[in-house]
Amino acid sequence: GNAESQFRVAMAYWGGENVEKDIEKGMEWLQKSAEGGNKYAQYTLGYAYLIGDGVVEKDVEKAYPWLHKSAEQGVPAAQFMVACYYIDGRVVEKNQDKAIEWMEKSANGEYEKAQLYMGYYYNEHKNHDKALFYFLKAAEKGNAEAQNEAGVMYANGQGTEKDQAEAIS
Repeated sequence: GNAESQFRVAMAYWGGENVEKDIEKGMEWLQKSAEGGNKYAQYTLGYAYLIGDGVVEKDVEKAYPWLHKSAEQGVPAAQFMVACYYIDGRVVEKNQDKAIEWMEKSANGEYEKAQLYMGYYYNEHKNHDKALFYFLKAAEKGNAEAQNEAGVMYANGQGTEKDQAEAIS
């Protein structure tokens, strides 16, 4: 079958759209779609295993391969989660380089949590230009923590000229 259509059917069953809500049937269709290569189905299935949302039992090991497949297809939320696996080191071996590689891909895919993380990462590694860049990206999305960090950087002239007006805006 068509993985895209299978994903739509899965979501319809989950949400009870035009069909009677049936979580188990939704999971069956989601599994088919994920196996068929749909990156959003792979992410959704991986996420379901990651949080154990009552649909499936929580299983962080089962979650990883689906999240990784989705991440490889460019889903920023999945890329963020794969980065977290490399930071955590319980399912895959801890690997700072791989964690940062995936985190940066996620941040460049406009994932706010990854942008905030990369802001802190580059700030810690004294690359203030890149830190400010990522803090501003997250700040533009309304992230208060990133807005605060960017303000501190403007006030201190880190990654930019000292700018009191911009620091308090």
